Amino acid sequence: MKNFKTDYSPNSSFTVTFHDNETYFNYTDLSNNRTACICESWVDLSRMKDHIGKNNSIWLPTLMLETTGGQSTFVSVMEVYEKQSKIRSIKRSGDDENIILTIKLINGLTDVISFNNENQFSIKRS
Repeated sequence: MKNFKTDYSPNSSFTVTFHDNETYFNYTDLSNNRTACICESWVDLSRMKDHIGKNNSIWLPTLMLETTGGQSTFVSVMEVYEKQSKIRSIKRSGDDENIILTIKLINGLTDVISFNNENQFSIKRS
């Protein structure tokens, strides 16, 4: 790994966008009490089954999150899209025991996702 850039107290929510040509991957983090680090990870393609080509390795962008102390609850929304994101905004409410995500979409709909530490969850669209 190389080219580490670390934020020891990132905003309460942040988005990292990775892209290759026309495909985008948004990672929006809504976790509490964490450190965020972006770097590059070396991948040896020659070890992959069916790899054909001259380049036997690549450097991939990498995001790492870390918390300190006891139990950790990581909360994130991941979206893959072409040209334009379908998400207008994302809001987290509740605590680490009962989490509610409100995701407003560009088409006017809203998804509300709630889940708790007992692996119970619900999804409502309006």
